[in-house]
Amino acid sequence: MHIATDLGARDNLRFIEYVDYLNEHHYAGVRSEQWVDQIRQFGNQANHEIRINTKEEAQRIIKFCEMILKLNYEYPSIASDENNN
Repeated sequence: MHIATDLGARDNLRFIEYVDYLNEHHYAGVRSEQWVDQIRQFGNQANHEIRINTKEEAQRIIKFCEMILKLNYEYPSIASDENNN
């Protein structure tokens, strides 16, 4: 939600709409639909169910979130730094 709004999505959307925004605007990468949907499912479960997830599930979601952050913030920053040298 925070990444999507920072990248231009409107406020006060449903979580699925933020996920769709990231996919539709290619902020998550062209072949990322399946793993981005896993983030959506994980977030949906966390909001609607009291469930303790496994370490492996948590690590997978963190890795997926890391990828979105790297694609949209870290790598563009590195490229910008290189262009300014």
